Amino acid sequence: LTPPTQLGGLTGTFNYSIANGGTAYDANYSIGPVSSVTAGMTADFTNQQITAYNVSVNGFTGALQQSVGGSPVPFTQLSQGFGLVDSAFCTGCSPRGTASVQFVGLQAEGALTSFSLCDGTNTAAGVALLTR
Repeated sequence: LTPPTQLGGLTGTFNYSIANGGTAYDANYSIGPVSSVTAGMTADFTNQQITAYNVSVNGFTGALQQSVGGSPVPFTQLSQGFGLVDSAFCTGCSPRGTASVQFVGLQAEGALTSFSLCDGTNTAAGVALLTR
């Protein structure tokens, strides 16, 4: 994992995209791994925040929640998790999922993310490696 002191010395804005295809399961693990996981995010190292995050799993979609003041997620909150909404379903709704992020590599060349999405009936959860 990238130490917080190392993150503080980085500047610039970088886009990350899924590197390994990701893995996700339905909540009951009844169907095994689901396919078609996509994810990405934009990290602003100068201001130490995530300005965009999105994940999609077999029709579930989630984006950085905008209903909490519309503000980006500070790096200090990434491991604690942040809310996601289904941007195709509604804007400004209550969270439809959560995600967390941990940067990896000396220069934060990658990021591990875990996520959980719910469409009101079904739930999917998974992990992915993002790289820039």
